[in-house]
Amino acid sequence: MKISATLAFCAALICISASALDSYTLPDGRVLENPYIISQTPAGLNVGHSKGVIFVKFSSLPEDIQKKFNYDPQEALKHESRMAAVKAAAEQKKKDDAVRLAAEQEQRKKLTATWKSKQLAQEIGKLEIRNKFIEEEIPKLEKEIQGYLDKSHQLAGTNVSGNKNSSDYSYGWGWGGTYVHDASGSRAEKTKRKMISDLTDEYASAKKTLKKYKDELNKNRMNLLTLRQNLEQSQKTSHSEE
Repeated sequence: MKISATLAFCAALICISASALDSYTLPDGRVLENPYIISQTPAGLNVGHSKGVIFVKFSSLPEDIQKKFNYDPQEALKHESRMAAVKAAAEQKKKDDAVRLAAEQEQRKKLTATWKSKQLAQEIGKLEIRNKFIEEEIPKLEKEIQGYLDKSHQLAGTNVSGNKNSSDYSYGWGWGGTYVHDASGSRAEKTKRKMISDLTDEYASAKKTLKKYKDELNKNRMNLLTLRQNLEQSQKTSHSEE
């Protein structure tokens, strides 16, 4: 094999010539294929090999190899203490960062829940106002519809022609039940039909509006149940662990 400075360590480890080095067996039985030095610390060596990188402590190597690399147990102990402190600090920072991140996420969650609660409360308020309006309008419409029916029945049962102190004139029922003076019975009949037709249109319009209000009211009530449940859940989230 080609002789190089990195192979000098490997030659020292197995105490044979660098030209014959192709593997090294560690004291624990692990075999390093094609080993080479990457770096040195007071406590040992970072050694590269065919399967990766391994740290070999001087304390696990033979004494002659330790001497070749000026191994000092006291310096190694100090170095290991420093590395342990660095590792502990890194692990603590990782934990602290995780705690901080979790707290930030929880805070964002609560703020989002608070905002959502306000939005839900506004939606609930709007629906409640709308429902109150509809609940007040429904009886009015029902009364109005009944009024159209009564007037229509009244008109349908009224004789629009007949004598009243004169054979030359006919009388029809007006909107309020008063006589409509007319010299022509046919004109009074037309007026009656027109009034009944108008009542029918108004009746149909009122019935349509009544159905629309009732459908909307039922839908709003179902939505209110869902919104109130969502609001309760959002409020629990926003006030959790306070």
